[in-house]
Amino acid sequence: MSKNLEILNSAKSLQTLSGIDTLYYFIKVSYLNYTSFYNDFVLKDKLIDVDFEKVSDSNNVQFIWYRKYVKINDVNIPLFRIGFKNLNTRDGLFSLYIQLESATMHYFGVDKVVKMVEEHINCYGLIVEKEQVSRSDLNIFVNGYDFGKISHLDFKTSVKSARKIYGSVEHNEFIVAGDLQTLYLGKSKSSGVQLKIYNKFAELSSKNDYFKSSVLSALFYSTYGNSFGNDFWNIEFSLRRESLKSYSIDTVSDLLINANSLFIKLMERYVYLESSKNDLKNVYDIKPHFIWSTLKNSYRLNSEPVFDITKIKTKQYKHDIKWLYNRFNEHLEENPSHTIDDVFLELRELYSKQSII
Repeated sequence: MSKNLEILNSAKSLQTLSGIDTLYYFIKVSYLNYTSFYNDFVLKDKLIDVDFEKVSDSNNVQFIWYRKYVKINDVNIPLFRIGFKNLNTRDGLFSLYIQLESATMHYFGVDKVVKMVEEHINCYGLIVEKEQVSRSDLNIFVNGYDFGKISHLDFKTSVKSARKIYGSVEHNEFIVAGDLQTLYLGKSKSSGVQLKIYNKFAELSSKNDYFKSSVLSALFYSTYGNSFGNDFWNIEFSLRRESLKSYSIDTVSDLLINANSLFIKLMERYVYLESSKNDLKNVYDIKPHFIWSTLKNSYRLNSEPVFDITKIKTKQYKHDIKWLYNRFNEHLEENPSHTIDDVFLELRELYSKQSII
C-alpha cells in the first residue's frame, strides 16, 4: 500500500471529539456585597453549600479555594473550583476566580457548567457584573492515529521553542517505553499560545482517572459506537489571557462564540507537514499533512459559524527608563522655562491619547 493511500485510510478512520479541556476565568461582583459575604462565610468556613470542600491550607494567599462536587451515580465528582479573593491581598483583582473541571465540562458541556457556577454565586447573594477569561485550552481528541513519531521539525511555524517528553509509563499491562508521550511547541507564558500534542491513553492509564475515562468512552460510544483505543491522542492549544485579548476574546461568551474559528486559525499557524523540514531546503514546498487538514476541518465545539478571525494590531511603545529619560530632556530643551511638572503633564496627555502596552 502506498504512503498516500495509508494516510487517506487513516484519515477516513479517524474519530474526533472537539472540546475545551481547561477554562479559568475571573468574576467581578459588587465589592460591598462581596465584603459582607467574605466576612460572614469565607473567613468563618460557613459556606452555604455543604458539598464544598476547602482545598487551601492557608488564608495567606490571594485566593482561598473551594471545590464543588456533584453526585453522579452515587459518586462525588469534582465540578468546579471557586477561588474567593482574600481581601487582605492586592487590589485590582476580581473577587472570584473560577476553574472548571475538565471531565465535567465534557460531561455537561461548557455553557451548562458556567451556568451552574453563576447559580451557586447567586445563592450567596452575589450577582455577576463581569467575566474575564484568564486561560483556556482548546482541544480535539483523536482516536485512530499514532502521533508517537512526530517532531518539531515536522511543523511549519514561526514558533522556535520546542520540547519533547519520552515516557516510560507502566500501568497494568500497558507499557510505553521510549516513545513520544508529549510534544510542546511554543511557551504559553511568553507567547500566550502553546501547542501540546500528547498521548491521552497513556495519561488516563497512569492517573487512574476512571470518571474522565468513562466520560470520554461514553462520548465516543454515543458518537461512533465504540470506545477509544491505544492510539488515543489530544491536540491542544493553551491560550493565556494576552493571546485571547489579541483576538478580542474577553469573556466566556466571547470564547464560546469564537472557539471554532480560533482553533482553525491556530491549526493554520502550527502546520504539521507531510515530511520533515530537513527533507527539503524550502519548507513552503512541503504540503500540510493530510491528517492535519482533516483535524482542522473536524473541530466543532458548538454550532457557532466559522469565520476569519484576525489578531488586533496594536502599537508598541517603549516605556523603559532610557525612553522616559529622553522624553524629559527633549521637553526641557524645547521649553527651557518649564519644570518637571510640565513634563509630567505632557506625558499624561500622551498616555491618555495612546494605548500603551
